[in-house]
Amino acid sequence: MLWDEAKVRSLVRDGYPSLWGLFQRYPEWIQRADACRYMILHRHGGIYADLDVICRRPFDRWLDRKIVLPPTEPFGFSNDLMLAEQAHGFTGQLISRLATAYARWQHWYVPRHFRVLLTTGSLFVSLEYRRYRARNEITIMDPVDYGAGASPEAYVEHVLGNSWHGRDSQAWVALQRGWRALWRRAPTLIAGAALWQ
Repeated sequence: MLWDEAKVRSLVRDGYPSLWGLFQRYPEWIQRADACRYMILHRHGGIYADLDVICRRPFDRWLDRKIVLPPTEPFGFSNDLMLAEQAHGFTGQLISRLATAYARWQHWYVPRHFRVLLTTGSLFVSLEYRRYRARNEITIMDPVDYGAGASPEAYVEHVLGNSWHGRDSQAWVALQRGWRALWRRAPTLIAGAALWQ
């Protein structure tokens, strides 16, 4: 099912009326989309995938699992592809903690990129995973299965997305990539500096 804005609003308003006010207060559409994906999985169960995630193989291997989360870099989990049984405790916890995350992180002094990630996005999921008591019910996909690299074993392929990214997100991603490259070159740079003296 393709969840458009009308379906999303209807699900929240009719299925989770206590969250309707919070849903309307989110300043970014991506926050509404993030919050709603947890409600979709809680209400219906199944597989949720963003539009920039393309299925390459059948998911039969994962269908008997209660919750499946993909890993993301540099740590934690992504929320662009999630599998869950209907009304699972973890998706229930995600939904119940949305207001707390909003109160804690939705402030002007938190950079926009991190406000999104911490109020509803992948960092929110990652922090809630750490709080969840029955973590043994959650299956973590192997990075190869999630499409890390060009592996033929991958279940999904990721196309260029991140439509919610602003300049701050682009700067953060560039900085993150730059630090990785610098870290890989560190031994050479240190050796060069030692030889230069």
